[in-house]
Amino acid sequence: GADSQRGLNYPLLAALASKNPASRARAAASLQGLATDPSRGPVIAASGALPQLISLLQDGGGTRGRDCAASALRHLCQHNSAEVRKAVVAAGGIPGFVAVLRQQTASKARVDAGMALAFLAKSQEHRAAIAAESALPELASQLREDVPAGRDAAAQAFAALAASPELQPAIIAEQGVVRRFVAMLPGADPSPGQPQDAQPQEHRTAFALSFFAHLAACPQAPQRGALAESGALPALVAAITASTALASTRASAA
Repeated sequence: GADSQRGLNYPLLAALASKNPASRARAAASLQGLATDPSRGPVIAASGALPQLISLLQDGGGTRGRDCAASALRHLCQHNSAEVRKAVVAAGGIPGFVAVLRQQTASKARVDAGMALAFLAKSQEHRAAIAAESALPELASQLREDVPAGRDAAAQAFAALAASPELQPAIIAEQGVVRRFVAMLPGADPSPGQPQDAQPQEHRTAFALSFFAHLAACPQAPQRGALAESGALPALVAAITASTALASTRASAA
């Protein structure tokens, strides 16, 4: 196998660090497969492979290398412990993911970069670092784009980032973000030019309810004012009512 009880084997690590783009891409593909297994996360993190994977986000392995590296890192952020996520951040993961989002060209790597930021943003300790890397404008751009999976990734990221009150003014200031979340509520009229979401209605509603719940919980006037001005309140009431009714129906059926 590509790994052992003690760690990743030398040929895999050597290929990942080589100057041959094809070899680096193949190594990244192997790590992508390993990263889907949560038990392998600590092995990958301890092996020294993370900086090489992050470097592949920019160059050195072609499109395949970039996509496989982004997918591997996304899985490490999604399925692993806080220690593994910290290792990804310490290796430069956040600026690496933001740099991928800045590329603007639709790609699988951009979706995975957005998802990786969303999973990191669930931990309070990483939110300020994400904002400090100027991720908010890039996520706002991803939230408005025509790639459904990219919009879903950005929505999850913003819903998590909004849990930190100190970030809320900057989030609100990003063009179209609040309106986009209003459009995710059931029964809301999408703004002109706003794309429809890929997620089922229930998932879309969950993103929006989480986002607006964080704004509503903040005592500061700007956040409350933005919530009122967005036109979200009637749709929020309807969504909460519908969610409560659905929960009651499921409880009765259980």
